[in-house]
Amino acid sequence: MSLAPADRKPSAASADAPLRPFGLSKLSVRLLLLVLLAAVPVFAVEAYYELQVREQRRAEIGQQVQQMADLVAGQLDRMIEGAQTVLVTLGHFPSIRARVVETCNDTLIRLAARFANLDTVGVAGPDGVVVCSSVPRSPPLNVADRPYFRRALETRSLTVSDLLVGQLSGRKLLALVQPILDERGAVETVLILTLDPKVISDLLHRVPLPQDAIIGVLDRQGHRVARVPYVPAAIGTPLTDPGLFERLSGLREGHLVGRGDDDVVRFYGFAQSAVAADLIAYVGLARDPMFADADRRFLRRLALSAVAFVLAGLAALWFGSYAVRRPIMKLRTAMQRVAAGDLSVRAEVASGIEELSELAASFDEMARKRRHAEEQQRILLRELNHRMKNSFAAVRSIAAQTLSHAGDPEDFQRAFDGRLDALSRASTLLTAGNWQVTDLRSLIEATLEPFRTEDNLRLRGPHVRLASEATLTLGLVLHELATNAAKYGAFSVAEGRVEIVWAVQSEADSPRLILDWTEHGGPPVQEPVRRGFGRSLIERSVAYELDGSAELTFAPAGVRCHIEVPLGAGAAEA
Repeated sequence: MSLAPADRKPSAASADAPLRPFGLSKLSVRLLLLVLLAAVPVFAVEAYYELQVREQRRAEIGQQVQQMADLVAGQLDRMIEGAQTVLVTLGHFPSIRARVVETCNDTLIRLAARFANLDTVGVAGPDGVVVCSSVPRSPPLNVADRPYFRRALETRSLTVSDLLVGQLSGRKLLALVQPILDERGAVETVLILTLDPKVISDLLHRVPLPQDAIIGVLDRQGHRVARVPYVPAAIGTPLTDPGLFERLSGLREGHLVGRGDDDVVRFYGFAQSAVAADLIAYVGLARDPMFADADRRFLRRLALSAVAFVLAGLAALWFGSYAVRRPIMKLRTAMQRVAAGDLSVRAEVASGIEELSELAASFDEMARKRRHAEEQQRILLRELNHRMKNSFAAVRSIAAQTLSHAGDPEDFQRAFDGRLDALSRASTLLTAGNWQVTDLRSLIEATLEPFRTEDNLRLRGPHVRLASEATLTLGLVLHELATNAAKYGAFSVAEGRVEIVWAVQSEADSPRLILDWTEHGGPPVQEPVRRGFGRSLIERSVAYELDGSAELTFAPAGVRCHIEVPLGAGAAEA
């Protein structure tokens, strides 16, 4: 659709006239939007980079708290191993093993006085009755119903209890139970040692950790056995975030993120005790201070990027107003003239911007190509019309000749369909080559594909390109030869084969294509009584269509066909 009448061209002065669609404000706004769009991926990359930095920092912190938890677990193991050493040593005392009350009580009282970290030490029999204790004049006790006592009898090894409430003191304690075995391996005596959670917390506090780190120990139920900083009210209570204990249950070590008692989100590292598998040591570090430096760097980069894009936006506004608008107006005027049908117009843009100069050159090239495309379209339409007429003439001739030699309608249909298929395959190859040239070997393979088995066809010859007329004619000739071989010759028996050999023979005037069809291993051949359409098609089409020759020989060993075609008739050697 034209923007102006064909007989009325815009004047040169119109290029300088203000055009509303490309006014100063709209072009500037578009350039500003372009700058903003360019900023989006930059900020996206910044955000992605920040996420990667935070992820890397998160992994580093996780590894750090994991190592801290291993240190705490190691300190806990050393404390438990020390207590176990005391219990095992006591188990070698005869008065302890025999549970002699007076001697046993005196030994345990002196032991408790020497080791201030121990809360109580007691000796019980396999029946759970405590016969002596480090607490003077303590009433009789029976711990047979306690789960930790039953586990010690079952495992016959050191057992650590969950946090419990002492029967005598009413305080929260942690019990270590060490069975003493006789020479038969049966439990003879059970030693019980209890530790105060504050003592455990004080021992863990010796681990060199950051000032704001939170240290703790959990029992099998998820209750806190120790805590640093020590808060008595927190002992015996579960973690504030119940999901923390659920996630770390069943794992020997790891790290995760959760919310603490003070509602602060922390990185938690945890490690299972190697001596008492029922105890889990953990360390918590506040998350926000860990990312403070990374957040400051990210905000600094973000601010610098924002300043850079504001300056770029201001530059874009100036550039759009003074350096881009006028050349674009001139190009638009030239485009209006082309749209009106004036293909002789050329852009007259004198711009110091290389891209706009290239745009003007591209516009000139577009106008030239458009004129050439219109001329080419007219040529193609004429060529299409010519080829359609030729195709219709070929189909009409094939139909007439096939009908004149057909014995009945079924014979006509088979012969006619086969010849149309050969013509169709040749046309397909021509279409692939834009109706210019076709490879001879490809033509032979496509035409003989319906008749070919694993080893009944042998081809030998150089690469030869055929023009459209030679492709259609030789396709029909090859089909006729293959059809005859399938009915009476080499293709009709399993041991038969066809050999096709071709070459290009150089001559003074023009080179010639020499093609020989030879059949081997088929039934004995006799000279036909009458001259059929297939033979006529082979000899006449090569002679009249390609200005060549085709000679059929019906030798007893097999049919032979010798074809010669001038290269000037539509063939060329590659």
